[in-house]
Amino acid sequence: MIYAAAGADTTAVTVEIAILYMILYPEATKRAQAELDAVIGKNRLPMLGDRQDLPYVTAFWMVQYSNTTYY
Repeated sequence: MIYAAAGADTTAVTVEIAILYMILYPEATKRAQAELDAVIGKNRLPMLGDRQDLPYVTAFWMVQYSNTTYY
């Protein structure tokens, strides 16, 4: 039971940083949303197999991950 929340802090920090980036860089957020809308549409959620067709969204998340520091 001790390990139940082992990844909760890192997940929370990752989401917080992602939201911060979306607020600080609205142009990047709009471009990522446009790519999602063009590739995925509005009728379903993205799946792992869609990743190859979403280079900007993938790069957006990779930059966010590379700039996140976990303490």
